[in-house]
Amino acid sequence: ICEDAMAAVLSGVSSFGKHIGAGSSYAAFLAPLGHIAARLHAIGNQARNEATGEAARPMILVCAHAGLATGEDGPTHADPQPLQLLQENFPPGAMITLTPWDAQEIWPLLTAAIARRPSVIAPFVTRPPQTVVDRDALGLAPAVHAAQGLYCLREAPGRCDATIVLQESGVTYAFVTETLPLLDRAGIAVDVFYVASAELFDSLPEEERDAIFPEARQQLAMGITGFT
Repeated sequence: ICEDAMAAVLSGVSSFGKHIGAGSSYAAFLAPLGHIAARLHAIGNQARNEATGEAARPMILVCAHAGLATGEDGPTHADPQPLQLLQENFPPGAMITLTPWDAQEIWPLLTAAIARRPSVIAPFVTRPPQTVVDRDALGLAPAVHAAQGLYCLREAPGRCDATIVLQESGVTYAFVTETLPLLDRAGIAVDVFYVASAELFDSLPEEERDAIFPEARQQLAMGITGFT
């Protein structure tokens, strides 16, 4: 079944309110081809809510093989642009994209997303064979912090020489396992933040967002992403 037909089927399954339809394909194909069905599903949910007050009935589009790790499949499959087709491209609350870098973040993120009852949830995940890191040994924050949408992955000990914001699995694995040890040896202390879901973070109260990622920190931050 092609991605556009699959997304239409998932919308139908979810619309009855008894199941959550979930399907998966390459992000390069599912995000653009599932876009129309996802938007129509969101419109239908909005109409039902205005008529009856019912919450949305979510469907899940798993945008798999996303990011730089898919490069071996060539330029048709390793597209960095699918996220921009969905992330913050729907009315607030209708679509929640998830961009975990570590498999341990998937369930906290999915739980947080379902609890908000959007029309569509779109996790962007990388290839399964990725090594699961020992976060405690590396001094990284627990995976459950990903449910905030944006969180401090590792805080600089003492002073902070730079602030780094990461998004996407490939670049984050490379930064955590290769770049951070080099910075530590060079005595360069950095605060590292990770964007696990732009929409989940935006849904937090303003004071909570400011506490997690203050504006002064934002103005000094450098971003590294595997998406457009």
